[in-house]
Amino acid sequence: MPLYPGNIDLAGNGSITVDQALNHPTVITERINELVGPELLADTVFSSIGAPVTGGAVIYSPVTEKHLFTTNDVEDRNPGDEYPHVYFDRPGQELARVQDFGGKFDVTDEARRRNQSIDFDVQVTALANTILRKLDTRVIETLEAGLKALDDNGEVAANDWSALVFDGPTEGLTPTGKRPTADFAVAQLAADLDGLNTTYSMLILNPRQRANLVAAYGPDLSRVLESAGLTMRTSLAVASGTGYLVDPGQVGFIDYEQNLTTETWDDREHRKTWVQSYCMPVMGVTSPRAIRKLTGLAG
Repeated sequence: MPLYPGNIDLAGNGSITVDQALNHPTVITERINELVGPELLADTVFSSIGAPVTGGAVIYSPVTEKHLFTTNDVEDRNPGDEYPHVYFDRPGQELARVQDFGGKFDVTDEARRRNQSIDFDVQVTALANTILRKLDTRVIETLEAGLKALDDNGEVAANDWSALVFDGPTEGLTPTGKRPTADFAVAQLAADLDGLNTTYSMLILNPRQRANLVAAYGPDLSRVLESAGLTMRTSLAVASGTGYLVDPGQVGFIDYEQNLTTETWDDREHRKTWVQSYCMPVMGVTSPRAIRKLTGLAG
């Protein structure tokens, strides 16, 4: 379930007055979704559980490689003998609680009457950006919490990407084993050895590490990522010097007890109108090995 599943059809060129927006808050919701939706990590990394969220929480079980096989082996049976009793390491249960993120701002009667649309759009944009930052931060916190279920915390000690050299004398070039492509290969090999059929196809970076890749590879970056089977996303919620390789849709779940919603109400005592937008997400990691954390990307 996406952050805002609806879609509003604006007449004409889509322009709308401040007064009309305040009278029809779904238009404000649509504007926030327009700003947030394409950049939102949550709806890309996670998948919907496909059921309504009730009771304020979701109970789930993280599954790792140790849950794929029985703790003892099957055996060759002779005629008349029994098959062995096999045992399982059962995953524990976790509780993901619904969170309630939102904020409000006011629009004075004067701003409404004078149709101060630029100021209004700045306020809506600022609220949208803050909601995006909060949700992205929550995504990274959820990934980190999921990795704690693993003995190695899902970490891959990667190479330093801040001083890559691909042009010039041969002796000065970054060796192949010290390049980002080597880090991608090491992480995918670890996933293959887990036996979970995990394929890392998304790279999530801090903008600084993205800049390092752009500076090093230039116009060849898209080809390099394509050859590694990766798309790239950036977020300030990712700590500089780290990154995440994920198998989108396999990591875990996200749903909303309440999708992105906007309400407006009149405040005659102060001669203003309040605008309030919020959403109530719940997310959790069900497959921690669908994440690999790259560390040491900056010197």
